[in-house]
Amino acid sequence: MHRSFYLGLILSGALLSGCSSFFSKEKTPLAGDRESIFLNSYDLRATSTIPATSVTLAAAENRKNWPMASGEADHASAPVALSETLEKVWSQRIGEGGTGSNRLLNGPIVAEGLVFVADAEGLVTATSLKTGERVWEQKTIEEDVFTQPFAGGVAWDSGHLFVTTPAAELVCLNARDGHLLWREKLAAPVRSSPTISKGRVYVATISNQLDAFEATTGKRLWTHTGIVESAGLLGGASPAVQGDVVVVAYTSGEIYALHAENGYPLWSESLNMMSALDSVSALAHIKARPIIDKGLVYIISHGGRMSAIDLRSGQTAWSRDLGGIRSPAVSNGFLFMLTNDNELVCLEQETGKVVWVKVLPRHKNFDEKDEKILWAGPVLAGRSLVLTGSNGKMIFCSVQGGEIEKVVDMEHSVALSPIFADQTAIVLSQEADLIAFR
Repeated sequence: MHRSFYLGLILSGALLSGCSSFFSKEKTPLAGDRESIFLNSYDLRATSTIPATSVTLAAAENRKNWPMASGEADHASAPVALSETLEKVWSQRIGEGGTGSNRLLNGPIVAEGLVFVADAEGLVTATSLKTGERVWEQKTIEEDVFTQPFAGGVAWDSGHLFVTTPAAELVCLNARDGHLLWREKLAAPVRSSPTISKGRVYVATISNQLDAFEATTGKRLWTHTGIVESAGLLGGASPAVQGDVVVVAYTSGEIYALHAENGYPLWSESLNMMSALDSVSALAHIKARPIIDKGLVYIISHGGRMSAIDLRSGQTAWSRDLGGIRSPAVSNGFLFMLTNDNELVCLEQETGKVVWVKVLPRHKNFDEKDEKILWAGPVLAGRSLVLTGSNGKMIFCSVQGGEIEKVVDMEHSVALSPIFADQTAIVLSQEADLIAFR
């Protein structure tokens, strides 16, 4: 098996469990209290003159579908309408998951009243959003094909379900019954969800190659290739598309804006950092999906750099020393993001100035000796920022300071962001349990 597969798995495990365990050896313990060591060394403080109390979200939309990663092709979804009270209404095991060799790297989507998701062995299921009943299931990886134990991703458009697989294939299914429509080989496995816009399907592989396909036939339209990296985190960033421009972020820290019709490069940028504390934080891997909003591309790397880039010219509007692996959310002139240090941050979209910073709980039961919490999000729902945690909690945070205003017990550890459709919150646990709250 390729060396990058093992190294990527090791580094991802290091990130999830803490850098100290990755580099530790058998030594005599030193006296004194232990302090947590985080990936970033910056001191994050408010720099904006805008008071936190003036931060608001745009009006929430009562959307019925969540057809692809982040909800839209540009990954800039508006706040979703959601009831003030939530109760668990159903739960369904969708296949294989886990925190060991099998990993779920991408969340579910919703379309046509169905919840679609792929498990760690390529099994795709369709579940009724209303009742939680299984409607159909389909294996997307053939029996004699070698595959890695990581789940691909799904996206929906015009009655078709597109599935990227760790077996290096893009599969198209009939969304109503799961019937196979076409299958296309890729140059390398895929660990991110596809993005669909104007009849084209965009897929980024782990070898830093972007392929564009015709949605109806599976015909490959064009290919773009970036620098190949030998190491990276598990997972990747789905491309963002707006109008005639597609933005792809690679594990090398490169960002490219390409013409959607032919793949011609419009501009490129890099979020590589010149210095880092250790080999893990040195990874420039861009795992957070790029966001296109109000003429700017917002991009954040694991290595500690966040930038806002003009979509047309490629000029950097602003840049900050912030690192993260979660996709930010934007609304009403503000950007909300989660850093590698479990800091929930609000910035001005136009300037990148920090409005407020809130440190989220970093350990279960608020005990520094307890297991560290991995948060996912934020996603905009109602008037709140919603995040899910590996501690089994879904938290609703204020947009005017990040304070936790409500906690929902999910009863399962969750490492992927929640999604929202038809007044329902849907989460996928690490053990492959699909859970709905309404």
